[in-house]
Amino acid sequence: MRHTLTKSLVPPAFALLTCIAGCDREAKNGQLPAAGPSAADSPVTEDERLSRLLLGSWESKDEESAVAETLFPDGTSTGTVTTALETGKPLVVSLRSTWRIEGKRIHERITESKPAVIPVGTTFADEIITLDGEKLVTRAEDGDLETRRRVTKQSGSDPADYPPLLHSGPNARSPAPEKH
Repeated sequence: MRHTLTKSLVPPAFALLTCIAGCDREAKNGQLPAAGPSAADSPVTEDERLSRLLLGSWESKDEESAVAETLFPDGTSTGTVTTALETGKPLVVSLRSTWRIEGKRIHERITESKPAVIPVGTTFADEIITLDGEKLVTRAEDGDLETRRRVTKQSGSDPADYPPLLHSGPNARSPAPEKH
């Protein structure tokens, strides 16, 4: 959905924010569920597949706004919308939402907006047109299309990605001395 804050006070990519559809597999009254097919044996529904693909961070940008959001497995999400006000100054809105997939639609409910430009409780239901590991295209209820791209961790940005130091371990090599 590609709305701007000045158009309708609804951020573009936050139609991704509402509770992952799933079934209740918790024990009832301290009893485990009766023996039967395991979750691994059950076929995955299209909505479950889409929910899994949505997990993670996404962004979209156009000439009017930029959106960054992260969807979590517990059905919550966080994000920011940045748009320019008529004064030329940027307005940054931080959002929290819940989300779920139902009938190939992303249902979202805003739970927090700072500043409060989007009322808590506002809901959206955008149709998923295309979703793969890198790209998401949705259609808002007003027909607007929006394309989002997955945000991936940049290689080398996390120290855990670095190889072990050359001088560690029993067969360590010292780095070559610097030449002056």
